[in-house]
Amino acid sequence: MEGPHLHYDVAVRWAGGKSAAAGGAGLPDIQVALPSDLSNAAEAWTPEQLFVAAAASCLLTVFLNLAAAARLDFTGLTVQAHGILEELATEGPIISTLELKPVLILEREADRERAARLLSKAERHCVVSNSMRTRILVRPSIRVRSASDSLRAAAGD
Repeated sequence: MEGPHLHYDVAVRWAGGKSAAAGGAGLPDIQVALPSDLSNAAEAWTPEQLFVAAAASCLLTVFLNLAAAARLDFTGLTVQAHGILEELATEGPIISTLELKPVLILEREADRERAARLLSKAERHCVVSNSMRTRILVRPSIRVRSASDSLRAAAGD
């Protein structure tokens, strides 16, 4: 890798039973447990959910950085993510596919093409997704905020 190497340190420690806590660099702990189909630990994130969330949050944060640099105005962004776990005969269980569905809300129709280019660039520059061997499908939806949305927001609805 050219340029500086960045390091990310995390510690995961057993928290009793079938759960753990992940933390690092003074950040709050994240409670982690076995998937709910293997235990009754539904109150904590599973490693599989964190894997899916890592890809979704990377796409979102890379886009935020690019949009700020490009001075793109938008009023909302949500990335829905869906991971598919499969049991492969040769490899065991893997998350074979991730589907990321960013929904971006713009103020102006004139920004649609530029926003689409920035979302595409964010997809290409996401370190997490680029590091996964999982098939990743990104299906963006770009919407322009309507006049009725603006009126509802102004009225506090």
